[in-house]
Amino acid sequence: MTTTIQKLTPTTHPELLHLWNVPGPPSEIYVQGLPKAFELLKTLPTHGLAIVGTRRPQTRSIRHLHTVIQDLKGSPLIIVSGFAKGIDQHAHQYALDAGLPTIAVLAHGFDHCYPAEHLSLGQEILKAGGLLMTEFPPDEAPISKHFLRRNRLIAGWTQATWVVEASYRSGALNTARWARDQEKTCLTTPCFPGDVAFAGNQILLERD
Repeated sequence: MTTTIQKLTPTTHPELLHLWNVPGPPSEIYVQGLPKAFELLKTLPTHGLAIVGTRRPQTRSIRHLHTVIQDLKGSPLIIVSGFAKGIDQHAHQYALDAGLPTIAVLAHGFDHCYPAEHLSLGQEILKAGGLLMTEFPPDEAPISKHFLRRNRLIAGWTQATWVVEASYRSGALNTARWARDQEKTCLTTPCFPGDVAFAGNQILLERD
């Protein structure tokens, strides 16, 4: 079955107004997927779990992520992430392996694929009944400021955000901040104090 791309607005899709209940709501949202996959949008953010983290995760973090997602097999959760290398990539792939729906929130338009080597991952997500989503028009290229802006959607379209592994300077912490600002649940992997690879996790653990 062929996937379709729809441009959503609050006017054309009033039944999905919850998608615009985010800071700085986008004027339009572009969604690609199989026709039946669009039903996933109705269950956000209630069933959405955002999984984010470093682009260079340690093996132990990847293994832990795999174990957790396998434990979620059969649940109604939708795994939402940002399609980046590292934790995002593994979150999408492990969701596919577990038979869980997954949504990739992109920081560019559909005319581009970033990173380029994730083209096949995107196709797998669509084939399995997942979705690709973006607030950017098709010809919009990936630039650095788009990635931080995109994070508010990942946090806003989910009920909880799990930071798997994050260093002191990490885009995952930006997503966590958006989650907290929107009064969403923010989860992080426990770590040994002083572990540089998990410095971002430690920051989250030390916050009230």
